[in-house]
Amino acid sequence: MSSKRNSLVLPPSLPTAARKLFERFAVHAGDDEHSYRRRLADMLATLQPQDSIETFWAKDLVDQTLEIERLRQV
Repeated sequence: MSSKRNSLVLPPSLPTAARKLFERFAVHAGDDEHSYRRRLADMLATLQPQDSIETFWAKDLVDQTLEIERLRQV
């Protein structure tokens, strides 16, 4: 798995410590990883968060959306 495929474009205003946390809690590899990263990139591009709180809020929105979709399939 290449690091380029896994890299996300995070807002430049995001502190280094927050960047490390952001990468640490990524989705496990598999079918959902590509969808997750695409949605997260789209969400970040749309919202253009100004700080780490807004960035994590965008991540939470994507996390919850995917969780809802998984639960609906059950």
